[in-house]
Amino acid sequence: FTHVQVDEKQQPKENNHENDERPIKKVNVYDDLEQEKKESIKQLIQYAVAAQESHVRRKQSLISTIHHKTIAVVSLYNRAGSSFVVNNLAIALGQFDLPVGVLEGIQPMPKLYTFLGGKEKEPPFWKCWYHEVKSTRKVCKYLDREYILPLIHKDINWFFENVNWIPFIPLSDNKEYALGVAESLTLYYTADELPLLFVDLSHDLDSGFSKLVLEEADEVWIVLEPDLIQLGFMGERLKQISKLAKTNNLFTNINKSHPYIELKNLKHQLQKFEQYLDPEPLSIIPFSVEFLKGGNPFSYLDKTTKEILIKSLLPLIKRMGKEQDGDKYEGKRKENSF
Repeated sequence: FTHVQVDEKQQPKENNHENDERPIKKVNVYDDLEQEKKESIKQLIQYAVAAQESHVRRKQSLISTIHHKTIAVVSLYNRAGSSFVVNNLAIALGQFDLPVGVLEGIQPMPKLYTFLGGKEKEPPFWKCWYHEVKSTRKVCKYLDREYILPLIHKDINWFFENVNWIPFIPLSDNKEYALGVAESLTLYYTADELPLLFVDLSHDLDSGFSKLVLEEADEVWIVLEPDLIQLGFMGERLKQISKLAKTNNLFTNINKSHPYIELKNLKHQLQKFEQYLDPEPLSIIPFSVEFLKGGNPFSYLDKTTKEILIKSLLPLIKRMGKEQDGDKYEGKRKENSF
C-alpha cells in the first residue's frame, strides 16, 4: 500500500462499475501484513472516513442512554442461526427506536438481499456497499501525502423497519470473494458509524474481512444450538474465535432451544470452555414450528412469532441500553403488546 502522486487525468472515476463482473481471486490480503503496517493503514482509513460527511449521525450526537458498540455475531457451526438472531434482534431494536444497523459479512450463501425483497424492493438510490468499495475511489491528503482510497458515497443506504441493512452481494458467480485491505477497512469503519452495529459473519472465519471484524469488534457473540454432542467437538473452533478476537467480551446465545433440553447440562458443558468465553448465555431463544410457517423471513414482523421471540430477545435489548434505562424497554414492550 503506497501513496501516489495524484494526476487529475489519471484519477479513477467515481461510481464506475464497468468492471464489477471480473473474476475474483481468493486473496487473503489482510493476513499478509505485518502488525505495524496494519495499524498505520487503520489510522489512515479511519482518518479518511472521518474526514468525509457522515453516512449517519455521529455516535456522540445520538441517544446518550445507549451503549455504542459493534458486535460480531458468529455461528459456532453451520446453520446454528446467527442470521436469525441478528436480523430479528435488529428489527426489535428498531421498533424500540434504537439506531441499529446490520452488516452481512462475506459468506458462501448470503441471504439478506433476498430477505429484504431483492431487486423488486431495492430503494431507487441504494447501491451495494461491497460493490461501491471495490469500484469507487477518492483522493485523500494525510500527513502531507496524497492517497487514492476506496469510498462509499452517502445516501445509498437500505433503510427498512428502522434498521440500516448492508447486504453482501458477490460480484460474480465465483464462490470466492476478497476485499483488499483498504477496501475492508473502509467498509468496516463506514458501517461502524452506526451507533449499534451487528456484523453477521455466519460460520465463515476464513476471509480476511471476517478476521478484521473479529479484531475490531467490541463484543463477539457465538450462536449455538443446544446440542451437547456437537458442542463437545467445538473446543478448537472456540479457541480459534478467541484467538482472532482482540476483545475479552465473548458471549454465547443459545438458539433453537426445546422444552425437553436440560439447559443445566448445556451450561455445564459451556463452563469447560470458560477460558475462551463467558459460559453464561446472554439469551435462550426457543425453537417453534411457527418460525417455519408463513412467508416472512423476519419472524419478528409476524404477530404470532413476535410474541414467541420478544421474551428471549428482551435481555439482549436491555443490554444495548444503559443499566438505569433497562426498565423502560420492558414498559414499552407492555404498551405495544398485542
